[in-house]
Amino acid sequence: MSNCNFPLFTLHCVSVEECERRCPDLIRKICRLPSDSGPCEAAIPKYFYNSITKKCEQFIYGGCLGNENRFATLAECEQVCSLY
Repeated sequence: MSNCNFPLFTLHCVSVEECERRCPDLIRKICRLPSDSGPCEAAIPKYFYNSITKKCEQFIYGGCLGNENRFATLAECEQVCSLY
């Protein structure tokens, strides 16, 4: 049984490729979300996939809330969203 609730679904996948195979619509939806810094005021560099430019870009995350289109590294963002 597939569990496609992000971010918990990653705990049930061996790899990003497996998650893409099991939950492609969810990953596509996540990669189309706009960047969202959230309401807090920390200044944490993160990456998001910009569906307009089709590139992963850096943004400043406030440290709370926001959305799932937020990755710790450029490589992680590209690995998850490069197909979208």
